[in-house]
This record gives sequence, C-alpha cells and structure tokens, in this order.
Amino acid sequence: MSIFRQPYERHDHKGGLDSCLVYYLLTKYGRKGEKWLDQFGGGDVIIKVGSEIGITITKISLDKGEDARELPFVEGEFDGVICHPPYWKAIKYSEDKRDLSAIKKYEDYLKELEKALNEAIRVLKTGGKLIVIIGDYRKEGVLYPIHSDVIQLLKKKKELILRDYIIWELSATGTALISTKWMIMANFCLIWEKKESLERWITTP
Repeated sequence: MSIFRQPYERHDHKGGLDSCLVYYLLTKYGRKGEKWLDQFGGGDVIIKVGSEIGITITKISLDKGEDARELPFVEGEFDGVICHPPYWKAIKYSEDKRDLSAIKKYEDYLKELEKALNEAIRVLKTGGKLIVIIGDYRKEGVLYPIHSDVIQLLKKKKELILRDYIIWELSATGTALISTKWMIMANFCLIWEKKESLERWITTP
C-alpha cells in the first residue's frame, strides 16, 4: 500500500483522472508495447499518457453509445484495464439508463458495476492488470465504503489476485479548499492481476 499525493487542480473534464497519476500507474504496472483498455473513458488523458510511453489505449465511452458492461472485444484481448467508473452519488453525467452515475440505489450501483468488472476480467489476458479507481461516499452521517465493497466483490472472483492498492490523495488550500469542500479528496486505486485458471489442470475420473 502506498499514497500518491498531489495538489488539487480543476480540469475541463469533470471526474477525469490526473495525468501524473495515470503516468505513475501505467509506468508501474504496464510495459511499452502493451495494449490497455480505458473502460469508462471520458476525457483523453489516459490515451495521451499511453501514447507518450508506448502503450496503446482503447477507450470505451458512453458518449459514443458504448456500454462498459457489454464490451465489443474478444476474451483476453488486453494486457491491462483501467476501470474508473462514475462514483456513486458524486457527479451525475447524464440521464442515460446505461450511465452508472444515474443509478439511485446503492445496491443497484454495485450490481451494475459488477457487470462492468466481469467484462473487464473477460477481456484481460492472463497475467494482465486490472486497475479499479473508486471513491467512497458519505451522506447524513452514513459512510458507504465503496472501495471496501468492491474489494469484497472482486475477491470472490477466482481469476483475480489483489496485488496492491494506492490511496490517491488530493490536497487543497485556501480558496480551492472552500470550493472543494464536498469533493472526494481520497480515492482508492485497487490493483488486481488475472491469474491462470486452474480448471485445465483438473481432470474428471
């Protein structure tokens, strides 16, 4: 476990990842020449950073009518997947029924997120990395530990091993602190690896 700290800065794309974080993740867990998927692509930060370090990024975007829960790729197509879904109750991007940010009930949000994660696992190569970036939510004194629930959800997947997690911490001061009062300033980057299935070693009598 480690902490990635950086000053808060406003971006044109709401909810987008910072290029410094993306660079850190791709250089740490990816390799030049690999093919990665940006499963919930909003802006082009991941594509731009990937091109700089020699990693090809394919983006799935709801703006283009694409659904992260029904990926148009074959099994094992990618060396890595960055899954940065809309956080529950954080920013509502659209009224589209396929948009996770429009889901009202927490249980329904987790259910639909699991569908997207299942797809990410399917298109990931053996030995590939799945990076899930998520933030928690608090309302009326109740904390919804989304990152913890995602960990428990993915620990049930026999294909995955939890390798590490990074706390992405945003810090703000002065007027920026006031303007970001209700923002999620601590995000969790969960790093999973797809292991080789044991099924092919099991023989029936």
